[in-house]
Amino acid sequence: MTGSNFVDRVINPAKTVEIAVVGKYIHHWDAYKSIMESFVHAGAENNAKVILRLLMQKIVKPEITQNFLEEFQVFWFPADLENEELKEKFKL
Repeated sequence: MTGSNFVDRVINPAKTVEIAVVGKYIHHWDAYKSIMESFVHAGAENNAKVILRLLMQKIVKPEITQNFLEEFQVFWFPADLENEELKEKFKL
């Protein structure tokens, strides 16, 4: 992909995908910065706009995960996920 083609895909994507990033350190915006940038690049490669929603691990309770499952297309859990109930619910 050429540089101008990449820029065109970032500016004019054909589709949109919303990803929930569920992490322990979300309040430190730069904690997952490289991962977030990689989602933008992956989106451009696939002609998609990536919308990231940052969710604190402690607010995603197993009893309300159905709401989250209906709202987001993709979930990304960093390796620091400590909640065993969430791991069970999401089959991690």
